Amino acid sequence: MIPYREFFRRHWQRILVGGATALAVFSLVGFFVVPLILKSVVTKQLTAALHRDVSIREVRFNPFALSATVRGLTVKEPKGQETFASFEELYLNLETFSLARWAVVVSEFRLTKPFLRVVRRPDQSYSVSDLLPNQETQPAAPAKPLRFSVNNIRIVDGGVDFLDEPAGKKHTIREANLGIPWLSNIPSNVETFVEPGASAQINGTRYAIKGKTKPFADSQETTLDINIADLDLPYYLAYLPPELLTFALPSGRLDAKLGVVFVRQKKGGQTLSVRGDVGLRELAVDDKQGNPIVRIPTFGLGLASVEPLVRKVHLSTISLQSPELTVRREKTGITNLETLLPKPPSAKQATTAAPEPAGENVVLDVDAISITGAKLLFSDLLPSRPFKTTVAPIDLAVKQLSNRADVKGTYALTMQTEAKEDLALEGSVSLTPLLVDGKVEGKSILLKKYAPYYSDIVLFDIESGKLDFSSRYKYAQGEGEPEIVASEVAASVSALRLAYGAEKFPKPRNFIGMVKGLPVPEMEKLILTHIEAGDEELRQLASQRANAVQAAILRSGKVEVERLFIVEPKTLSPEKKDKVKNSRVEFKIG
Repeated sequence: MIPYREFFRRHWQRILVGGATALAVFSLVGFFVVPLILKSVVTKQLTAALHRDVSIREVRFNPFALSATVRGLTVKEPKGQETFASFEELYLNLETFSLARWAVVVSEFRLTKPFLRVVRRPDQSYSVSDLLPNQETQPAAPAKPLRFSVNNIRIVDGGVDFLDEPAGKKHTIREANLGIPWLSNIPSNVETFVEPGASAQINGTRYAIKGKTKPFADSQETTLDINIADLDLPYYLAYLPPELLTFALPSGRLDAKLGVVFVRQKKGGQTLSVRGDVGLRELAVDDKQGNPIVRIPTFGLGLASVEPLVRKVHLSTISLQSPELTVRREKTGITNLETLLPKPPSAKQATTAAPEPAGENVVLDVDAISITGAKLLFSDLLPSRPFKTTVAPIDLAVKQLSNRADVKGTYALTMQTEAKEDLALEGSVSLTPLLVDGKVEGKSILLKKYAPYYSDIVLFDIESGKLDFSSRYKYAQGEGEPEIVASEVAASVSALRLAYGAEKFPKPRNFIGMVKGLPVPEMEKLILTHIEAGDEELRQLASQRANAVQAAILRSGKVEVERLFIVEPKTLSPEKKDKVKNSRVEFKIG
């Protein structure tokens, strides 16, 4: 007889008793011990994380079905006995193959009667402000993206109370219901029975959207339509915490016709995508002082297919009609656009923050980008003489832009200034790796107009002159230094007139005593030979250099503006030297 059969024949009773005992212990621990541990641990962890008293009425766990039920969770306000958040029941059912796939696979998620109470106080802070991350908090090092599949998601009979104390109003949401078949970033064969849909009673008015299912031979497609018309953005933006807003929004309307599409293949594949169109109208963005920065009469965004869970974005169109941008650079070197950005982390945070691990990038495809009739208002106070210009119209057309490897798109950009200067660029662009090549052409560029940017470099003035130029160019980002190439360069200057006649030094004259006309290089040589710099010129030069250094330091962000001072320059009498004129500048670094 085979030994193991003999063993089971002789010891089957012990084996049976041992198995029954292990099953009994497993059941007792799963049904009675695990719920007590979960209730204690979850209560303590939530209380510490939320800084609020948390209580749970009951926790149940089924070790055979791998399901857990939490009933009667209540979170109190930090001060007082008002309920901050609660729910009647949370039910989770895990799939047994979750561990085998190194992923979280939930076959059912059901949240019953969730409730949230939010208060906006008279000082514009919120009752949830203490839960928002602040800028001083160092972010944790990002972890590897979690693999998950959550199926049959339902929120039943939810509610929200929003108390707006400054306005003396109370907004309510009641009977909120939401159904989502699944949210997943991995393939899953879990059977779904929940149809997509959402409904709620908002301030006494009933709203509802329901999905439409289209069965096909190899798949099932369910679409949830979302329509938004004439949404007043400033009204809702006013409810954001003030510390999160770095700009003002005087006006803006949102329109959207979107479809959330759930597709499940019979062989197990699945996709979740968002398709449709989003539009903005009458959008106005100002800085905190009320100065205009952006005006967009019409903005359109076409979503061919956006799959957020697998990080794929395919846009059919991005279009802007007659947008207007105001850019102003102050004497500190900071532009008004920079004031709209969130404050950078402190130097300590920047040096101690852990580097982000390489993760999967978003795959982006844009079929067409169109900007027509744009206008740029630019002013620069940094040079010794302020500069100001208006560029309009600006037209841009981009086709087939993508960050897929070695995919090239095309672009064409034209612009004109208020002085009828023309600039045109066209060529191809690749984002991965970054490669831009093409041709640039400028016509009737007024040289005198841009004197604030070169007057500190040359020792003469250009009274008039127009520049025409053209060139091919290439910019390629490599592992080291980028490759920058200009070729086929051509340039011509017409109607050039330097400030030669206004100079007081003796000039060559013809036989009748009139000032003799000279070629431009000879006029430039005479100006450089006779020019002198006195105390006032030296003082201006010192001030210009000091302002430039101050702006460069401020742009680095390493020194606060309060720690930088510009002192009045002193005139130094240069040491007398043979055959060296006194009109010179000496620089010393101490």
